[in-house]
Amino acid sequence: MAGARTVDTGAEVRPVELWQDYGGVPVRVQMQPGSDGVPYTQHGLWVVNQPHVWTGTGWDRQREANRAVEVNTAVTAGTPVTLVTPAAGKKLRVLGVALSASAACAVLLRYGAGGTLLLRLPKAGADQPVIIERLGNGLVAGLANDPLKLDVSTSATVTGAVLYTEE
Repeated sequence: MAGARTVDTGAEVRPVELWQDYGGVPVRVQMQPGSDGVPYTQHGLWVVNQPHVWTGTGWDRQREANRAVEVNTAVTAGTPVTLVTPAAGKKLRVLGVALSASAACAVLLRYGAGGTLLLRLPKAGADQPVIIERLGNGLVAGLANDPLKLDVSTSATVTGAVLYTEE
């Protein structure tokens, strides 16, 4: 660590760095907690290798899908079909989709009782898949207990999968 120094004003400026010792190897301590409020212990950066993503307001741990719902259902345009309902008190976070429809149409993911739009997949030809492998850190589907629903712009049978996590 650099020693004390002075600037034109005469004020003393000291860099502040925290270090831990892992078996004789000094390691800089990570000081910024995640913006999602999940507490975790400070560890050396080389010990904790958790990917983080920028959320627009801060750094957050990267989510990974731990659940998938298989889709193979006929959907009438304007009449959303419930795909999955989270456990009591939980919210769904959609992290990826791979869907195709039997007719040329846009596939829409909605949530909640009113069917609020969460994600509109681009219009594709009949039986042409639309795959979004990673939706950043995911899209949160409304409030706790809000079901995830599937809708289409033209009536069709939709097949594929939606990857998500509950939190």
